[in-house]
Amino acid sequence: MTTPAFSVNRLLSEFAQSLKSVKAVEALGVALAAVGIQFGLPDLIITDLNAVTLTPALAILFSMRPREDLTAYLAAHPPADNPVLTRSWASEEPCLFSEIKNELHLSEGELSALMQPWAHDREGLSVNVEAAGRRLNFAYGGETSGVDPAARSVLFVAAALAGERLTELQQGAGNQPKLTKRERAVLEAVAGGKSDTEISETLDIAERTVRFHVENAKRKLGTATRAQAVLMVLRGDVT
Repeated sequence: MTTPAFSVNRLLSEFAQSLKSVKAVEALGVALAAVGIQFGLPDLIITDLNAVTLTPALAILFSMRPREDLTAYLAAHPPADNPVLTRSWASEEPCLFSEIKNELHLSEGELSALMQPWAHDREGLSVNVEAAGRRLNFAYGGETSGVDPAARSVLFVAAALAGERLTELQQGAGNQPKLTKRERAVLEAVAGGKSDTEISETLDIAERTVRFHVENAKRKLGTATRAQAVLMVLRGDVT
């Protein structure tokens, strides 16, 4: 797809300015997805590659698709056993899934078997960014037949800007957020796979109190979901 006839510098400048007012990961993802739309790539998934081998489902920081769909996909296609994901996550340069298909000598059927159902017969651009010592993957997707070099450059820069802001949001611009002992205990129990009912019984508190602590923790950590909050605890991003 040819880069649209608009000012690329203005697009990136406006995007960078919009990130300053973003206070949550979900809002950041929506803002970045809006950049992808300009190039025919409206879908977006942001993955923390440092955490993906440990807890694949929790490594998904943002998705325009339902999280349960991604969880089911990762359960059926473990990242370590998926050559398409392995290749895309290892690339130092933005790469198209069609290019990976050709590089790995895969047929359309073989590629489809390895990709998410909603990605069949669509193009995707994988961009990896280093941010504060961790590696993030930004997977753009859409029905476009290709992405020219200029578009790749813009989407890479936008992802890099988003990665920096994401780090600020999750680390409090260098200051680790503080949770109470009970908030941490609840999130650790969630990480262990316990339901709200099981947590309430273990900690001897009401289920509504469990949800209260989860919501408080999400607010402090600036996350949109409990899964993202749990991931920050597992990574040691909170005190």
